[in-house]
Amino acid sequence: MAGDKTTQQLSVRSGDSAQRRGTALTILAHPDVRRVGERVRLVDVARTPLRVSRLEPKFESPAGERAAVAIDDSFVSRTPLVIRTAGDGFELESPAAAGVLIAGSPLDGVRRVTAAELADGITIELGQRVALLLHELARVTTRPPALGLVGESDAIDVLRGTIGRIAGRTSPVLIRGETGVGKELVARALHEASGRRGPLVAVNVAAIPASTASSALFGHVRGAFTGAVADLAGHFRDADGGTLFLDEIGEIPLDVQAMLLRAMESGEIQPVGASRALPVDVRLIAATDRDLESAVAAGRFRDALLHRLTGFQLAVPPLRARRDDIARLLVHFLREELAALGREALLDDANRRRPWLPAALVAALTRHAWPGNVRQLRNVVRQLAMTGHDRDELVLDEATRTALGLATEPGAAPADPPGTPTSAQVIAALERHKYSIGAAATELGVSRAKMYTLAERAGGIRTARDVAREEIVAALAATAQDIDAAAAKLRISTRALTLRMTELGIERG
Repeated sequence: MAGDKTTQQLSVRSGDSAQRRGTALTILAHPDVRRVGERVRLVDVARTPLRVSRLEPKFESPAGERAAVAIDDSFVSRTPLVIRTAGDGFELESPAAAGVLIAGSPLDGVRRVTAAELADGITIELGQRVALLLHELARVTTRPPALGLVGESDAIDVLRGTIGRIAGRTSPVLIRGETGVGKELVARALHEASGRRGPLVAVNVAAIPASTASSALFGHVRGAFTGAVADLAGHFRDADGGTLFLDEIGEIPLDVQAMLLRAMESGEIQPVGASRALPVDVRLIAATDRDLESAVAAGRFRDALLHRLTGFQLAVPPLRARRDDIARLLVHFLREELAALGREALLDDANRRRPWLPAALVAALTRHAWPGNVRQLRNVVRQLAMTGHDRDELVLDEATRTALGLATEPGAAPADPPGTPTSAQVIAALERHKYSIGAAATELGVSRAKMYTLAERAGGIRTARDVAREEIVAALAATAQDIDAAAAKLRISTRALTLRMTELGIERG
């Protein structure tokens, strides 16, 4: 099997970038869906606040294929929403506040946007027709090729750039990421960019019975066991000259792990029942959403195999880490589903008084955490298309709203009793108490359960399990191993970080 003489360790964190961080407004929803994804960068708003109205500023597409233009929708007010810096965040203010919603709630006077909210991205709705996302965006000058991946976010661009750098190598690649992030799509991008002439053979290891895993991967000869009535080439030989993608690699049986390691080290496989080994030229790509280091510690995964697999590592970002891509993906998937139904024109009618794709719905979906990532979004879009292609306006059915935890009216803030802390108060309390839910809840006079709900709505907290090993290691390195500072950087409590480090077996340097 193909392999570099030396193995280079390269781990890529989603959102990692050498570029300086900036801020941008990205269009999430517009009556003309071709404008979804256009953006404008905020430049020196400390000196000159950004004014957002029907007439200004001018938004441009990331690839520059269209001229920069203003929002230009007659139902959006000419009176601007003003965005100005305030400390390490921003202040939003508009005399026409009746038509402005911030994070799903009506703008009431001046709305402070904290650095934590900015890092997560905060939605802005104008005139019930246009939705925007205020978010961080690296200041880049060049962009990598698309490689078949949909999106324009920092995180996806970093991933594309790394794929381009390592695609031509022959070392194994381990793709890591949560369920549903699109690891197989990344494997396909790697294969297509590699120039290898053979096929890409994709195998879900978890779907292979343990009793037949060795035969499925390495093949067998006729008569090797009961039922082997003919020779079987196996997945390695099927992928000869190309790439073998093993998804859910953490589920491979221990005895087959040893055979896989031998194949990777020798470039040869031995079919079950065969008397001699056969050479194969295969570039191996594996993927997992499991913590393989913990599996090694528990004796469920071979340490030597893990080291061999991690010649290069790619961390595919979760959807919540590329929030400005949610609307792009939503429109992309909707177009595919509607085309299959013969109703693609629904998306392209920009002259309707009420757009078929409501801004409030897009904003609500953008605020969602998407634990199932891109796969979950794709499933929701499929449901939306099936139930909404014959309606005047797209709506979420009750079952989907309940599953996503959205309000009855898409994009509307859940009804709270008088005196309920605002999102800004919740974020501020969390920051003061170093993201301790209990302490922040006590200050605000709410229960822990309510505090979790408010924090989730405000986008001000992450669970420890949301934090990947690579993020923790990077945060510790950036803070000189100061665990309190690292926890603040990751926006979790020190106790949660300590427990997560213990779970992952991470020791302070």
